[in-house]
Amino acid sequence: MTDLYRDPDAPVQPDQFAAEFSELLNLYEELQPRRVLEIGIREGGTLYQWMKHTRPGALIVAIDLPGVRWGNPHKYPDVKIWQAWAAEFGHEIHVYFGNSQWQEAQFFAGKYSPFDFVFLDADHTYEGVKSDFKAYGLMARAGGGVVAIHDILPDDTDELIQVGRFWEELKAGLTWLEYTSGQAERRGIGVVYV
Repeated sequence: MTDLYRDPDAPVQPDQFAAEFSELLNLYEELQPRRVLEIGIREGGTLYQWMKHTRPGALIVAIDLPGVRWGNPHKYPDVKIWQAWAAEFGHEIHVYFGNSQWQEAQFFAGKYSPFDFVFLDADHTYEGVKSDFKAYGLMARAGGGVVAIHDILPDDTDELIQVGRFWEELKAGLTWLEYTSGQAERRGIGVVYV
């Protein structure tokens, strides 16, 4: 089993393999992005790390479905917690709850684009990740923006995770990186440069 990334100071942990996510954080710190977009927040584990690992003054934009993972389909996570993290690190945050494929969600993110760093970890179906990339990957800053996509490796335990199929198509003809855990036969993070 591959170890999960752990930050002893974080209020919530990202659901990421340590080797993969550490490499992505190294790239992220080198970039020092001023505008960050995350699609698929969950409890905010990666969101916290984006805030922690860039200089104060960044604009963080996040989109996710409301309440699905929190047990009550009508309850939104407490955004005040995420706002407190942003204040702690000196950032501005804007959150939209809804389907990332809705036009309203895309319009919301578009108001804050272009982004230096985009992290896609929402709809894992082939059509879903393709749609998210077309909508949000194109909001990455031309000439240096980075788009990272989670779960690029096939997952035999879940047939709905089809990101790998899209990843293989996407990386043809682009400058890309892959972060995998070596022992892992699933997950993985792919990065493309815009």
